[in-house]
Amino acid sequence: MPGQVDKPYTPALADLRSRPQISVTVECISAKGLQKHTYRGVPLHGVLQDAQPRFDDTRKNGQLRGLVAATGGGDYRAVLGWAELGPGCAK
Repeated sequence: MPGQVDKPYTPALADLRSRPQISVTVECISAKGLQKHTYRGVPLHGVLQDAQPRFDDTRKNGQLRGLVAATGGGDYRAVLGWAELGPGCAK
């Protein structure tokens, strides 16, 4: 179900700029061949934690069942598992 958080909010740009940022370099293959890009920004996990997501604690590994649906600029969309966003999963 969408919106299963205790504190829904939309972070302002100033809020994001005040947070610690990280850089991540990724390689991918596209129609143009192998590409390497470095991205810098705020880790999504921390931003989402501020919304206090709800998980089903009555089920084994309740957090592993959580999903995040995101829409970015240019109407790009992604669905991620909560476990993909954790601090230990970003490396």
